[in-house]
Order: sequence, then C-alpha cells, then structure tokens
Amino acid sequence: MSDADDGSTDLLRERDRLAAERAALVEERDRLREALAESHRSIEDLRRRVTAGNRVQAANQQNLVQAYSSLADARSEIQQIRGSRLWKLATGYWRLREILRIGGAGRSAPEAALAPPERAAPPAMPGIRPPGKPGRYDVVCFPIIEWGFRFQRPQQLMSRFAAAGHRVFYLSQKFRQEGAPWEAVERAENVFEVTLFGPGMNVYRSIPSPSAVDLLFFSIDALRRDAGIGAAAAIVELPFWWPVVRRARREFSWPVIYDCMDLHTGFSTNSAGMIEPEEELLAEADVVAVSSTLLERRARAKNASVHVIRNACDYEHFAAAPEVRHPRPVVGYYGAISDWFDSPLVAALARRCADLDFVLVGSTYGADLRELSRLPNVRLIGERPYAEIPGWLGSFDVTIIPFRRTPLTEATNPVKAYEIFAAGKPLVAVDLPELREFDSLVRFASDPEGFEREIRAALAEDPSAAERRREFARRHTWERRHAALAPAIEGAFPRVSVVVVTYGNREMNRACLDSVRDVTEWPNLQLIVVDNASTDGTPDDLRERAARGEIVAILNDANRGFAAANNQGLAKADGRYLVLLNNDTVVTHGWVAALVRRLAANASIGMVGPSTNAIGNEARVDVGYASVEEMPDWAAAFVRENDGVAFEIPMLAMFCAAFRREVFDRVGPLDERFGVGMFEDDDYAHRVRAAGFGIVCARDAFVHHWMKASFSRLPEEEYRALFDRNRRLFEEKWGVAWTPHAGAPPDQSSVKP
Repeated sequence: MSDADDGSTDLLRERDRLAAERAALVEERDRLREALAESHRSIEDLRRRVTAGNRVQAANQQNLVQAYSSLADARSEIQQIRGSRLWKLATGYWRLREILRIGGAGRSAPEAALAPPERAAPPAMPGIRPPGKPGRYDVVCFPIIEWGFRFQRPQQLMSRFAAAGHRVFYLSQKFRQEGAPWEAVERAENVFEVTLFGPGMNVYRSIPSPSAVDLLFFSIDALRRDAGIGAAAAIVELPFWWPVVRRARREFSWPVIYDCMDLHTGFSTNSAGMIEPEEELLAEADVVAVSSTLLERRARAKNASVHVIRNACDYEHFAAAPEVRHPRPVVGYYGAISDWFDSPLVAALARRCADLDFVLVGSTYGADLRELSRLPNVRLIGERPYAEIPGWLGSFDVTIIPFRRTPLTEATNPVKAYEIFAAGKPLVAVDLPELREFDSLVRFASDPEGFEREIRAALAEDPSAAERRREFARRHTWERRHAALAPAIEGAFPRVSVVVVTYGNREMNRACLDSVRDVTEWPNLQLIVVDNASTDGTPDDLRERAARGEIVAILNDANRGFAAANNQGLAKADGRYLVLLNNDTVVTHGWVAALVRRLAANASIGMVGPSTNAIGNEARVDVGYASVEEMPDWAAAFVRENDGVAFEIPMLAMFCAAFRREVFDRVGPLDERFGVGMFEDDDYAHRVRAAGFGIVCARDAFVHHWMKASFSRLPEEEYRALFDRNRRLFEEKWGVAWTPHAGAPPDQSSVKP
C-alpha cells in the first residue's frame, strides 16, 4: 500500500471518529433543546395556574422565578456546547469535508452543521427603541408616583434626562400578574413607562418579600437584556424599591441615586414598614439628592455624597399663563388638598373676605372639606391635567400656600412657588423654612387676619413686581437642576481608564478613538493614548483630541514597544477599572458595562475580555456582518443572545482586556522584556493566575478587531524572528513549553472597513 493510501485510510478513520463525536453532540444538543422546550412549557403552565388561582401567593412566585432561572441555565448550557472545543472540531471537520468533498456524492454534511449560528438583526422590542443618541447612559427610575399622576419633580427631571439623549425607563408601581416579564409604552421621546411582572402590592404600604424581590428583579433583568441596557443609573425615589435596587447594583453595577424629595414619615398614607429601608438606602446610595435644607441635614448624617437639588419650574410652560380677569378678585391655590392643607384656615379666610372668590384646584383625597364645601365664595375644582394648570393660574389674582406646620411641610420645597413666580403672580404663604429662601418675593402670614392683610396688599401692589418674580423663576428651571444633578450621577459610575497604544495606522486610530468617544455610554471614562513615535500625522491628531479634552496624550519620541507604552498609560490611569485596548479595534454599545459588570460582581475574576471576530483563541466567534457599518446591529443581537454567558479562558489577548485596580497593583505592570510585542499577554495571564485570580471571556461583550495592524507592517522574516525570540523568553521565564491557543484567525476578506 502506498503512503498516499495510508494517508487516506488515516483521514477516513479520523473522519469516522469525528462523525461519531458529532453525532453524540447532536444527540446532546437535541436533549438540551427538549429541556429548553420543557422549560417554556413549565413557564406557561405556571403562568396559567397563577392566573387561575391566587396570583400573589409567594410559593407560585418563587416557582416562576425558578422556571426563569432554569430557562437561563438551559440557554447557558447550549452556549457552552457551541463554545466547546469538541463542537468546534466537529464543525471544522464538516467544513474541511465540504472543501475536500470526502466521502462522495450524497454524503455531504447537514446544512445546520456547515453554517455558523445565524445572527439575525435585533428582534423588535415592544415599545422600546434602541439607544437613539450614542454615548448616553440609560436611566432607570424607581418612582414615588405614577408617570400619569400629577406632573411634578419625578417627571420633570426624567424629561430633562430624556431631552439630553438618555433613554429613561420609568417603572410603574402597578405590577402585572400575567404576561411577559415587562411591557413598555413610550410616553414622550426617550421616556418609556415600563410595567413589570410582579405581585400585587401597594408600594406605600408594603415592603417586597424575598420572593417578590426575586420576581421583580427577574423582570428588570429581562428588560435590561431585551432593551440592551448597558451603563445605567438607578434613580430611586421611594424606599419601597431599595431591596430590588440593591440587587441590581450588585449584579449590574448600576450606581444608585436616591432622590429624596419628601420626608416620607410625614405622609399618613405611608406605612412604617415601607419606610424602614430608608435608613439603609440613605447610607448606601452612591449619591443622595435632596430638595430642602432639613432633608439635607438628615441625609448628611448618613452619607457623605449629598447634593441639594431644590425644586424648580418649567418656565416656558407657566410663563405662558394667560391673564384672565373676573368681576371679583380671585384668590387661588392648586395642588394636593390633603391632610397637610389647612382647610379651617382657608374657610375662616373665605368667611372674612366675602368680596373675594377662592378657587381651589386639586385632588381633595384626605382633606376635611366640611366647612369649605358650604361656603358660597369657595369653588373646589378637583384634579386637573398639568397642561391646564397655567390656564387656572392665569385666572388667579393672588395665590396662596396655606399649609399646616408639620414635619412634612417643614421639609418641603414647594414646586408650585417656582411655577407661580414664572407666571408673575403674587404669593401669600405660611412661613415655611424653604419659602424663606425666596425672601421678598413671598408675603408671609400665619392666621386668617394675616392672610387677609397680605392678600389685600398684594392686590394693590405695583405691577412691576411681577417681573421680579419672573426673573427669579428664569434662574430656577428644571434644565438647571438637571445640569446640577448630571455631573454627580456621572461621578457615581466607577472610574474606568482605557489605555490605547498607537504606532502608525492613522485611519484605524481615528476609527478606534471615535468609536470609544461616540459609542461608549459609560460616562466616567478616562481615555489615555500613548503614541510610539508615529510618523503619519497621528501625533498631530492626538494633540487636537487632547486640546478638546477627549484624551490624555503621551507622545513618545521613539518606539518603546507595546508593553512599555501600555505601562506608561497605566501609570497615568486613575480609574478603579483598567482596560487595555488595541488601536485596531472598533467598540460597540455596552462593551465597558459588560466587562465592569463581570469584575464588580465576582472578586475572583482577575481579568475579563470580550468576544471578537478575529483573534487566535477561544474569544473568536463567527460573525454575520460584512462591514463595520453593519456591525452594531449584529453585535446588539449577539450580546443579547449570549447575555450572561462567560467562560474561563487560558489567555486573554490584549486587543481588549479589563482588570480591577487592585489586581493590577498586585500583579504589576506588563513585562517590558517582550519589547515591541507578542507573548506579553500570555505572560500576564500566567501572572494573574499565579496571584490567585481567574481569567474570563464574556460572550455578552463584543469588540471588532482588525488584528495585526502594527505587526502587518513588519517584514515576514522580522515578524517570525520576533515571534521566536519572545516565545523562547516566555518559555524560559515560566519553565513551560508554549502551546498554540485553540481557535484560529478567520479569513477577514469578507469584512470590509
């Protein structure tokens, strides 16, 4: 038998062995698919039973959580099979067979085995659009009131975040007991009101049980995955939400901003149990925003990061209030008429001023109306939409704030005062601490006689006083409050320092740095670029970016090599998280958030990197885009499909690698003996593991990699000599023989710049 015949026999045996292994994998895949289908059936069965029976029973809620968890586990198992070496060998075999046509006609591999998993465009998300303005973090609001309730501070601030390009997910306080984990309706541009699957609860009277926290968290997790939420700020307005938000911060690395706008103990509708978590929320929030001095003093006793963000006005909305004249002067009030509203005072005032009409606009829930309802010169209008309030305000000649002096009102910074001033109207009010800030703009009174005296004085005042009030209101708008709060929120995100080393390749450098600037939604980002004596104009580009404040530029006068240049950048870095990023990359939405999430949630992980289209190890995946313009949509679908999937990897190539500051401090800088480059990443992986940390590839992060941008400029002989030199250095240093990594670089000809 000839050598050729022996080779054919060996190849056929290898073919048969791989075919048997593939058959076993297919059988296992089918079993997992059935398990996945069974999980779906279990979920639907649970939902039917919950709907038919008592939907809020804790046991059924926990079962549903477990079903969701089982579904996630099944998905993870399938992804692990797809990422296994055996699966890749089998897939590689079928590709080889297709090329060589081994086995004759009629025995070609099934199409499913030949093609990589098809990655479709992101499926339609009901009610949610993808991020509309790149480079903006999302805001998830855990509110104190429903979006459609009285339009106040919560809606005003969230509307300003939306206007600045952030997607705002405003959670409803009404939970559904059937259907999908979440549903959304777009209430305004970039504002989505989201209803979660969860138990029926009164958020003012309850605290969520552990099973309720699990259920609400799984619904929020589904929203995060489906809507592509990466970096996000959790703005909490009611202590009820704290157990859920605390878990979201732990697992998603969402900074927590507590917007404390009221003294919650002052509301008769709030239970002591619901308020109980507030002490912990005050202490543990990353930022506390307060609306008054009294709330500030209380918060500073618990938290060092307290910012006074008082209420304000939508100036244009209220300045447009039409002037309406009536036969008799009108004294007006709008807002809630509840137990803090001094009804007896207003009734006594109305009796004293029979020549004046009193118009009270607002819900009367919880108010004592026995005296007011019998007076002929008092009109109770009821609740009116926000759009109508300027019309009512324009019909008032004088406005009043007749609150009782209680701990609640002492801590209140009245929104309506700013709105009244925007309309230019006189204001007579009880002497509340926050109203003293307005000084001469408010007339104070404490009893019916005092209110009558000040109202009549206001009716006789010079009309020029209206302009002073309007000028004050122009300086206290919601736009200004957003501008004051936004930097505090940005600073609440842990600092991330990204180091990029450049050497020539000016256009690639521009594409990489533009993508980091424009796509990365992580707001607290330091970008450091170290240039190794490029001669193609790159240093001039970097100087311009540094002048604009986009980067920190370090310009070397010689090529110091990859390791040394990265060490220069790392020495400048001030972040809690450090990222090394090659200049021949293009990043995608959510890339930093996905890497930080892994490092923050698991202290045993020392380094984490993303999946990519081109690299010589297991981090590579087959892609479904032909150009970088097509890449973002494909990447969004890919990371959503692989949400939660990560695996231990022997080595992270430093086209993109992230680690915590404490890991870097323990392991130390890159070994500069590797010179221009190669094997410093293998070396660092050994050092990280020697320090007791794991190394992980996150399938739910993706960065496009052109690969070998700098090394492609070297002659082949020089490249091979450098490779051999550094391999020997690595082997001598660690006393091991270097072995090539699993996976091979793909043919990149199908991906166009």
